[in-house]
Amino acid sequence: MSTISKTCVMRTVIVEDDYDFRDSLAKYLRGKGYDVTAFGSAVELYEAIAKNVYDVAIIDLGLPDQDGLVISNYLRTNTKTRTLIISGRSSVEDRIRGYESGAGIYLVKPVDFREIFSAATALMQVDTSANQQEDDKQIKNHSGKWILKAEEWMLITPDENTLCLTAKEYMLLERLAREPQKGVVSREALLRLLDYQKDKYGNHSLESLVYRLRKKISPSLETPIKTANALGYSFIASIEMH
Repeated sequence: MSTISKTCVMRTVIVEDDYDFRDSLAKYLRGKGYDVTAFGSAVELYEAIAKNVYDVAIIDLGLPDQDGLVISNYLRTNTKTRTLIISGRSSVEDRIRGYESGAGIYLVKPVDFREIFSAATALMQVDTSANQQEDDKQIKNHSGKWILKAEEWMLITPDENTLCLTAKEYMLLERLAREPQKGVVSREALLRLLDYQKDKYGNHSLESLVYRLRKKISPSLETPIKTANALGYSFIASIEMH
């Protein structure tokens, strides 16, 4: 199997009350391969970050329910999410306040989407070499085992390949990994978990997801993800969740 990069799809959240700008930016970044969620208010963001982890937050300062500076400060204090501010506030004092709130980059509108993409990508490249070395050390220390990493949505194989997972791939593996004694998780439970309909279309979506995940792990489709006919799926190898 070929080695896959340890840099996964970047999970990005946009908080911008201008619908047209928000929607267009989200589509542009998705086209660049980013996993994008977009909201129009601070309260929607707070609800989301209670359940999800984001790599980069792109925040407008002029939101209807809270100043973006407050959000930036909250993210700096309570999460590992890096913040990119985009705002019509262009004075030096505004930019200084933005950086003091925790923003890694401050861009003034109007701004080209290409610059936002480049800036967001640059924010993700500020990991220290020490952190990267520590990650590599953890992988090598667990050689021979499957490892599922929650924050990064990664699956590390016994031969130390690192696979980047989609949200549904991670949800599926995490549920299989939690089943005691390598037991079978029913199709019904997985359909419900993945928000698929309990019909032939939902079952087809589940089967397609499992097929793509097996293919991602091994071109031969020989993986620990096993099908229990008419019942569901199981992960029969030892797997650690970090």
